[in-house]
Amino acid sequence: MERVRRRLPSPATGIAFVALLLVLGGSAYAISSVHHADVANQVKTLKTIDVRMNVGAKPRVLVHVGPFTVKGWCLHSGNPVQNVLTVAARTSENDAAIEWTDIFGATNRDPDFDRSDGLIQITTDQESGTPPLPAGPFHFSADMISRSGTSLTLQLAQGQRLFSDNSSAQKACVYYGSAAIHR
Repeated sequence: MERVRRRLPSPATGIAFVALLLVLGGSAYAISSVHHADVANQVKTLKTIDVRMNVGAKPRVLVHVGPFTVKGWCLHSGNPVQNVLTVAARTSENDAAIEWTDIFGATNRDPDFDRSDGLIQITTDQESGTPPLPAGPFHFSADMISRSGTSLTLQLAQGQRLFSDNSSAQKACVYYGSAAIHR
């Protein structure tokens, strides 16, 4: 039995499998209705995202491709022991489109995603409890398409206070997953 456990697929194999499903298009795993026949279904690049940050750190770029920038940050909520995790996207090009599903399962879309929209919040979560317990992973996703032909599919998760039983060693905010870049 021990020999079998050592031969289980790696996380990289899982990410490659997701990329394959995205390349195949009409699969049940296709993430968004934003994609249509005019958008190439071939994944050009699959980027792994693993960002770990402490409370109050500067917002970090999770992925930047073409006109799209996706940032994550972690701030105190006003209650000094509870953190707020947020992920938001912006575009530098007018007439793009974005669809996203937050960690609570609510789906939203903006079919006219413009520079003037600034940062559009994809997901946010505030911890609860005093002290807050480790929580996550909480999954969320987004699809973005630009007029110039860049498209981006995000499959991400966030977690709070992970990777240690010792509260002083835990990472306050963690974002991880993958970004499939098309075209």
